[in-house]
Amino acid sequence: MNTQTNNSTIIHTDVMIDLETLSLANNAAILSIGAVTFKPVDNVDNTYYARIGKSYYTGIQKFDISKDTIDWWNKQTLEAREEAFYGNIDLPSALHTFSKFCNQFKSVRVWGNAASFDLKILEHVYKVFNIPVPWKYTNEMCYRTLKNLFPAIPQPKPKFAHNALSDAATQAEHAALLLSLLER
Repeated sequence: MNTQTNNSTIIHTDVMIDLETLSLANNAAILSIGAVTFKPVDNVDNTYYARIGKSYYTGIQKFDISKDTIDWWNKQTLEAREEAFYGNIDLPSALHTFSKFCNQFKSVRVWGNAASFDLKILEHVYKVFNIPVPWKYTNEMCYRTLKNLFPAIPQPKPKFAHNALSDAATQAEHAALLLSLLER
């Protein structure tokens, strides 16, 4: 969703971020980063849907892991495991390319499920590698909070579960619908 001022200048581009990790801690090893831009679109018949824009995806070389999370991954589909563990780019390179993705927009408003998970893990690794975070902390949004405001509107299932890009796109579509309800 592009937030606009009265003179139609775009202030923010909404970006939904999803990570696949090997831990639940802020210093979790990241398997992959997926992100999509999104905005709600009003149809003529007053229905809303999401327009998914640009996307970003990368798999990352692995390092520290958690046994509990590996056990969880072993219970997922073979397709999800193969996708999550294929990464061959190092983490600093992934962070630089993700920053380029975010920096192509005037300003990004980033969404995570929850902001205290995906966004905090990313912020942690940006800090570890001394790379500037490509968004302002005041533009961090929580998809989990948004969806909890509308419990009667369930989140759709992603096409490919536990794929960071597929999860980000599904979350973005749902968030756009929920945001459109707030704007009515």
